[in-house]
Amino acid sequence: MQFTPKILVSKALNGLKLLKYAPVEKSLRLLLPTKSSTNLLHKYHAWRSSQYPVLQATLRQILAANPDNRGVIVFLPSLDWDRQLFQRPQQLAKALAHQGALVFYTQLSNHTQPYIKPLGNRLFLSACPLELYTALPNYFLYVLTWNAKYLIKFDEPKIIYDYLDDISAFKGNPRLLVEEHHRLLWSAKIVMATAQSLYQDAITTRPDTLCVPNGVDFLHFNPSANQKASITPAEMNAIKKENKAIIGYYGALADWFDYDLMHQLALARHDLNFVLLGPDHDGSLAQSGLYALPNVKYLGPKPYSELPAYLSNFDVAILPFKVNKITESTSPVKLFEYMAGRKPIVSTPLREVLQYSCVLIGRDMQEFSLRLDEALAMKKDTSYITLLEQTARDNDWNQRAVQILTTIDKHR
Repeated sequence: MQFTPKILVSKALNGLKLLKYAPVEKSLRLLLPTKSSTNLLHKYHAWRSSQYPVLQATLRQILAANPDNRGVIVFLPSLDWDRQLFQRPQQLAKALAHQGALVFYTQLSNHTQPYIKPLGNRLFLSACPLELYTALPNYFLYVLTWNAKYLIKFDEPKIIYDYLDDISAFKGNPRLLVEEHHRLLWSAKIVMATAQSLYQDAITTRPDTLCVPNGVDFLHFNPSANQKASITPAEMNAIKKENKAIIGYYGALADWFDYDLMHQLALARHDLNFVLLGPDHDGSLAQSGLYALPNVKYLGPKPYSELPAYLSNFDVAILPFKVNKITESTSPVKLFEYMAGRKPIVSTPLREVLQYSCVLIGRDMQEFSLRLDEALAMKKDTSYITLLEQTARDNDWNQRAVQILTTIDKHR
């Protein structure tokens, strides 16, 4: 479908996309015929007069109910809250609210009406015009490289810039993304980097950059804390009946996943079942040939709420990523989740993984296979399991939130 100016504006108004109010009338009059622009302006003014005051009142009520917050943080639209992969922005929003911040997690919406709804204590999900939040006192904006376009809706905002992946990993015009990245480095009040390589890059411009790797919701993944983790999904029951050790991975399946390594392992280790969970992010899984291997079981994507149950049925958890520019700048979210789930871990030699002594490293197929055997032998090693759990606790998302809020306190 070709998106003409008329369609774009119509979708923006009727679907309440996050347009900047100031240029709406001018844009409509310039882009559309007089009759069309007049009709749409009537719809726009009718909506603004009826809905905007309601949203403002809701915002005032939320502020009045949370006077002792540790700062107000608005997350610009990035990943929808209930996305299949519950990732860093959602986790940080949740942890920051838990640690005392008042957090508004914004997303685009196909609903006919805007909304602000509670997700938990001090945490709100909203699909509203972003201009609404300019009335907030002393607020911060959580911004990523690829959603900085929404900053145009704010006047001199205080930015928390989260530099979370190598720029080449993002879709879009590479030159413009790099320019945006450098603007954010210079203008943000707080800059965070998720991996050592990104941190080293950022401090050349911003020596005050925080190194904030990914983390884990320990209570969600630890079997002692989450009773749902003890439930065996029906799909896993069927696989367990084959009486083979289960080597598991969950997360996006994309070009950075080492399909060649997985193919070689599956052919060499008929005594093991390899279980893969997650979306085929870029179609690379379908082209990998893994479907044809009987001991590779692809179960598709699973909701975040169900991941602990699947993880609890792995014998060993793996990180079989290619080592390249993108993965060397990646802090794998699942690494600490595997640890919290008490699973022995085997990984390729990723820079962010090498620093943890509880992770076994396989640099090629033969070594990876040997490490799998070592990991299987460590399943019931109490000292090793204790090390996994302690490392996970040390990297809980709440620890990350405390680090961020301590810095925010200096700028309030």
